Amino acid sequence: MSNMESPEGPFSVPMLGCTMLVCLFSLKKLVSWTSSYFTTQHFNEVREKKIAAIKSSNTKWAALVVTKISPQDASKITELSFEDLCRVLQSGEVSATQALQAYQYKAVKENAKHNFICEAVAEAEGIAAKLDALTAEERRSLPLFGVPISLKETYMLEGYDCTVGCVKLINKPMKETSSIVKMLVTQGAVPFIRTNIPQTCMSFDSVNPIYGTTSNPHDPLRSCGGSSGGEGAAIGACSSILGLGTDIGGSIRIPAAFCGIYSLKPTAGRLSFHSDVGVDYNGRIVTVTCGPMGRDVNSLIAAMKVLSMPESHLVDPFVPPIPFNEKELNSNKKLRVGCFFGFEPIEVCESSKRAVAMAEEALKKAGHEVVHWQPPNTMWALSQAYATNVFGDGGKVFVEAVQNDIWEDHIKDIIYLSMMPAWLKKFIASTIAPLIFPRYLINYLTSSSGSGTISNLWKDEAEIKEYRRMVVKEMEKQEIDAILCPSMPVPAMRIGECKDAVGVVVYTALFNVLNFPSGAVPITKVTTEDIEKDMVNFPTKDMWHKAIKKNLEGSKGLPVGVQCASLPFYEERCLRMMKDLEKQIGYDVLIEYQN
Repeated sequence: MSNMESPEGPFSVPMLGCTMLVCLFSLKKLVSWTSSYFTTQHFNEVREKKIAAIKSSNTKWAALVVTKISPQDASKITELSFEDLCRVLQSGEVSATQALQAYQYKAVKENAKHNFICEAVAEAEGIAAKLDALTAEERRSLPLFGVPISLKETYMLEGYDCTVGCVKLINKPMKETSSIVKMLVTQGAVPFIRTNIPQTCMSFDSVNPIYGTTSNPHDPLRSCGGSSGGEGAAIGACSSILGLGTDIGGSIRIPAAFCGIYSLKPTAGRLSFHSDVGVDYNGRIVTVTCGPMGRDVNSLIAAMKVLSMPESHLVDPFVPPIPFNEKELNSNKKLRVGCFFGFEPIEVCESSKRAVAMAEEALKKAGHEVVHWQPPNTMWALSQAYATNVFGDGGKVFVEAVQNDIWEDHIKDIIYLSMMPAWLKKFIASTIAPLIFPRYLINYLTSSSGSGTISNLWKDEAEIKEYRRMVVKEMEKQEIDAILCPSMPVPAMRIGECKDAVGVVVYTALFNVLNFPSGAVPITKVTTEDIEKDMVNFPTKDMWHKAIKKNLEGSKGLPVGVQCASLPFYEERCLRMMKDLEKQIGYDVLIEYQN
C-alpha cells in the first residue's frame, strides 16, 4: 500500500480533510478581506467625489446668493418674527423671492461659521417665482405663502441623495418627495436648504464623513446636538425660521435645547412619515416621528396646522384625519401640570434645575396649577425598554449601514457594542461589569442585544404598552393634564464628547417610550453661579456623570430649556403650555443669538 493510501501516511484522509478546511477558511478570509479592501477603496473614491461636488456646488451657490440682496435688506427680513414675516408676505410688502434671498444670504454667512448646510435646494427660486405670480386672493389661501423652510437631510426630495452621513447611500437619489414636504410646499412653503446630521443619525453630535461637523451657534467648540443638529444650528443662527426634524430618542428636542430654539415632537403617527432612506431603526412601538423646529412657538403652530389639514390624509392615507384643535390651543381652562426636576439614573445640573423652577413660576403666573410629580419606573423604561426596542435586531441594521465606511468617533462605541455577540454581552454583564459599572449601564449593555426571538419581541412590546398605561393611570390619579421637566440634564456638550455621556438622552427618550407629544422651550442661559454650584455639588459617580461635569466647565452663556409634554394626540395642549412659557419668560432666539 502506498503512502497516499495508508491511513498512517502524511496524506491521510483526516489530514487531507483538515488541510482542505484550513485552505477553504483561508480562501474565504482572503476573498472577504480583498472584497472589503476594494469596497472600502471604492467608498473612499465615491466619498471624495461627493465632497468635491458638494463643495463646488455650494461655493458657486454662495457666491451667487450674496449678490442678489444687500446685507441691510437681508437683515430687515430675517429679523422679523414668524408672524410678522407671514404678514408682510401676505400683504405683498415682501415677495416670496425677496424672503428666499434674505434667508439664503443669512444662511451662507452663518454656514461659513457653523457648517449646517448639506446642500442648497436648486428648485427654491422656481418655487418662489411661481408663488409671486399668484393673485392676492390665491396668496391668502396659502398659510405658509413664501416662508423659506429648511429640511433635515433625511427628508426625501426627488433627485437628491438621503445619505444619513453614510457613503453607501451616495449617488442613490430619491425617486419621490416626502409627503410631509409636499404638504408644506402645497401650502406655500419654500424649501431652500438641507441640513446636517450625525452619521447614521444614532448620535446627538452632528458629525459625518461626507458633510463634516456642525457646531453650536452659541459656541463653535460645542455640539449643536442631533440628530436634527443642522436644523438646530440653522434656526439657532437665525438662518432659517422654520424647519423639519425627526425624532426617535430626542433628535428634535436635543438640538433645540443645545441651540436655544423651539421644537415639537408630535405623537408618533400624528403626522406623515414615510422614508426610503436606506437606514431604518423603526421599531413597532418606539418609532421615528417627524416634527417642526422653529424660532418661536407660532412657527410650530403654523406648521402643525398645515400638517393637520384634511389634505394630509389624502396625500398620505396612513395619517389619521385628526384636525388641528384650535379650541384646545386657545382654551383658558387651568391646567394641572406635573413637574419634576430629575429622575434616575442621570442627575441634572444646576442650570437645568433653575430653568425648570423658572418655568414652574411662569406657568403659575399664566394661571396654571403646578404640582411636583415623578414618573414611575424610569430606570426600567430607559435602560431596558428603550434600548431593547431601538436595538430590536441587536444592531444589525446599524452595523450594515457603516460596513466598509469610515467610522466617526462618536458612533464607534455603538458599532462595537452592536457587533458584540449577545452571549458575550451577557457574560460580561454577569461577571466583569458589576465590578465596574452601575446597574443601569449593565442593563443598557444587555438590552442592546435586542429581543432575540419573535416571542420575546412581542413580550417586550407588551411590557412597553403596559408601562404606558401605568404612567397614564398615575397621571389620572393626580389629575395631571400635562408635564414639565428638564429638556436635557446638561447644556450643549463639547464636540466629540457627547459619546462620553450618551445616557443624558433619557430625559427626551422617556417621551418616545411613552409616545407623548413633547416640546422644547428655551428658558435661560448658564450663569457663573450655576457652574460654581455644579463644581461643588454635581456627582461624579460613574463615567457618564464625570463627562457631564467636565462639560459643565466653561458652559457660561449656553442656552438652557425645558420640556412640555402631554397625553398622546394632545399636541395643541403642549403648544399652549409652550406659548404660555414663551409669553411669560420672553426668550427671543434672535436677541439671544445676537447677544
